Amino acid sequence: MYLLINSVDKTDLIAKNSLRYSGNVDSHNLDVSINTRASSYMPHIGQDIKLYSSAGGTVIFGGVIKTLTKEKLEPMAGSNAYIKVGISSDGYGSIPARRNFTDNYTSNETGNLISAVRTMVLNNVTYGNENIGLGNITAGITIESEYYSVECQSAKEVFDDLALISGCKWYIDNSKQLNFVSEDTVTTANHTISATDTESNLILDMVVTESLENYANKIFAAGGIGDDGNIIYATASLTSAITERASIEGTANSSGVYGFVIQDDNIDSMTAASTVAENHLKKYGFEPQEISFYSYTTDWVAGTQISVNLPEFGMTAATTCLIEEVTMTQEDNGILKSYIKCTRRDSANFSTQKSSGGVEFFERIIAGINSGGGGLPAVVIDDTGTAYYVKIYVQDGEPAGAKAKSVWIDTDDYSRYDYLKITAAATITVEDGEFFECTGTAAYTVTIGTASATAGCLMIIKNSNTQTISAAATIDGVSGRDIATTTALHMIHNGTDWRVV
Repeated sequence: MYLLINSVDKTDLIAKNSLRYSGNVDSHNLDVSINTRASSYMPHIGQDIKLYSSAGGTVIFGGVIKTLTKEKLEPMAGSNAYIKVGISSDGYGSIPARRNFTDNYTSNETGNLISAVRTMVLNNVTYGNENIGLGNITAGITIESEYYSVECQSAKEVFDDLALISGCKWYIDNSKQLNFVSEDTVTTANHTISATDTESNLILDMVVTESLENYANKIFAAGGIGDDGNIIYATASLTSAITERASIEGTANSSGVYGFVIQDDNIDSMTAASTVAENHLKKYGFEPQEISFYSYTTDWVAGTQISVNLPEFGMTAATTCLIEEVTMTQEDNGILKSYIKCTRRDSANFSTQKSSGGVEFFERIIAGINSGGGGLPAVVIDDTGTAYYVKIYVQDGEPAGAKAKSVWIDTDDYSRYDYLKITAAATITVEDGEFFECTGTAAYTVTIGTASATAGCLMIIKNSNTQTISAAATIDGVSGRDIATTTALHMIHNGTDWRVV
């Protein structure tokens, strides 16, 4: 192993048996201790740290130092005392979590949005030299007609949200490249697992676990409201998996269907809904099996595809699995020991996405609820008795791109009358308000525009002037009407002209 901190070789300082590397499909961690004198060298949090297989070899881990723990090893006082420094890093994924911003985007693909966020937040010129590059950026789904708003959020929160919307994943790799993909390129592991392997030093302490946690063979992906006022949704299912479950559980007791609903208002097209449903099914739609074991071989790589054939565990045919996690630790003799965890996948439709654990699963549900994705929109029924799902907008201005039958609560109006003071001849319409007060000492005419008046519109004109005011409009079928001083004219429109009430 070869350890660099801020590009300086610190391999000789590694404390015995202190190295522990843990990597899974989407993230990884490194814990290591070094023995040093404070007077000669001391690492700092935030510094770059890399672990190589050998000098000039493959990068096993790259990240920034997240925590340091310092322990004095001898009673000697001063800076010459030996210090054991525990170093911990979780890669480069924490960098987006510390960059916060506010901005709005419209009609972009999620991949392009991520590029825009990276340019703005991690830009070398504007925000300093983070040196985050762009790796494999998948276009993702299109956010149609709606805008994507970011208000005082971290780049990590935005990446997480965009990944959920489009059924993708994001991560920053060992080379400090940001990736946003539906699937990584599938590569085959250096080994296969069979009964003979479990009897050699290649595979030790094999354990196979089966659990229904997160298992789903029928996915419903529901999004926002379509132009027709109905919820956008798509389904994806695995008939073979449903049949298999029903056979195992007994058709008299079970249909074999295990359904799961993904709800997010940002899913605003059938294409997007189908993509989300299919990607989720690829991860959770097969017989839930987890295979774990130890090995003294260190060339296991998370995210690779491996073939498993273990008839003693009920696997009578080769089963395709994803290596989700690889952990390497030093034993007392200095030899590295690997712990490997695999999960079953479909060889014909292989997914390189990590399965969510119990905590991660509920975090996603809570995130969906907090973002408004935890339930269905409101339902309204029109005059024909037809029900529609609607969004309810609460804002000052008229909502842009609102779907059919949506409801707008005008926070600049609510149920009060808008007031307008008039001091001279003017033309007024229902958009100007409901209550008008004429003031001054000279007579003048107020013309009432009717182009936008509809049945039910209300208008009150109060004369606080010392002279008579003339209202120019068709009122009760008569053209014009005078309003004496200190009196008021109360009118309602019947769809044709104004009527005094």
